[in-house]
Amino acid sequence: MTTVTLDRMWVHLANTPATYITFRQATWPETFAVPVEVRRMASGADRLITSPGSTVLVQVSAPFVDYTTWRALKATYAGVVVMLRDGRGFKEWGVIGNIAGTPDRATKKLRDVTFNFARLTWSEVV
Repeated sequence: MTTVTLDRMWVHLANTPATYITFRQATWPETFAVPVEVRRMASGADRLITSPGSTVLVQVSAPFVDYTTWRALKATYAGVVVMLRDGRGFKEWGVIGNIAGTPDRATKKLRDVTFNFARLTWSEVV
């Protein structure tokens, strides 16, 4: 059996999954957090207070992203619910924020594009 690992990643809009952008993937560090608080009670005992759900924050770094994809990432995919997937089978729903890029004026490409991706466990309309 053969295993294929792709070096690409895709960002799909949640409301229209056929609309997507793709670029090379370099790093994908992930931070996992569960909402936890420890409170000291009047009796001196420490009590654990938790909330359901968890937070995953992924710091994505992609090299050599072209200007068309860079503009689409900022204009269309930031701040809305998207699906992020890669060639290793990782697929998560969440929101993209804090997009940064270092321009390379010689080749008209962006050397490194980085953005934060926060996984959604649920959403509600207020």
